[in-house]
Parts: sequence; structure tokens; C-alpha cells
Amino acid sequence: MKLILISIFLFFFICCSQKTACGKLNYIDGITYLYNKKYSGKCESYFMGGKLRSIQEYKNGIDHNLWEFYYENGNVQTTGKFVMGKRVGNWKYFYENGTIWKINKYDSIGNRVGVWYEFDESGKKKDSTIFN
Repeated sequence: MKLILISIFLFFFICCSQKTACGKLNYIDGITYLYNKKYSGKCESYFMGGKLRSIQEYKNGIDHNLWEFYYENGNVQTTGKFVMGKRVGNWKYFYENGTIWKINKYDSIGNRVGVWYEFDESGKKKDSTIFN
């Protein structure tokens, strides 16, 4: 019984943790494909030196779930979430030094909402725009 449980755990760990290189994906007319099939799952891209550049996720070929982009120094560049191709919630953008640059907010169907903020490289708020 113990061996069966371990085998099941390993199966799901291996299946669920595999990621595809984003460079293998094809983007055609707003849909992402892998080997001519709509892609579902995560992909990663890397800088030439091997450092992580992005983590993206798709569902049936559509941008979906958490997306993150990084600078070559490892700091986060952009982070946000898609729900079936629409940006939702807070999207955050950062300067290469790690300080926040912009915060943009979207409602559950991808409309701009709330107050959008922009900051200078020292973190001081320099602008804001209100969307209703």
C-alpha cells in the first residue's frame, strides 16, 4: 500500500511539475499552440546566460493564470494574472532596481478600474489615474 501511494505521488509530481520552454510555442491569431494543438500549461523562458526570464501559463491556448517576467539580475519586472485572456486584479511593474514602477488594476472581465499609480525609481508616487 505504501509503495502504491508513493508511486501515485511521484506520478502526479512529475506530470504536474513539467514545464515547456516558451520558445517551443507558436502564437497564431491570439491563440498559443504546441505542436499544432492549443496549449494548456506553464512555460518558461530564459536569458542567454540561463537565468529565468518569464513564467507564463495558458489554458486551451489562451493566456491564463499568473504571469511573471524578470530582469536578467533576477528582480521581478512584471507580475499579474490572466483569466481566459483578460488581465484581472493588480498588475505590478518594477524598475530594474526592484522598486515599484506602476500598479494597474483590472476587474474580473479585464476592464481598467480603480486608481492606477506610477512611481519614480526611488519609490515616490509621481502620478495616478482613476478609472471607473
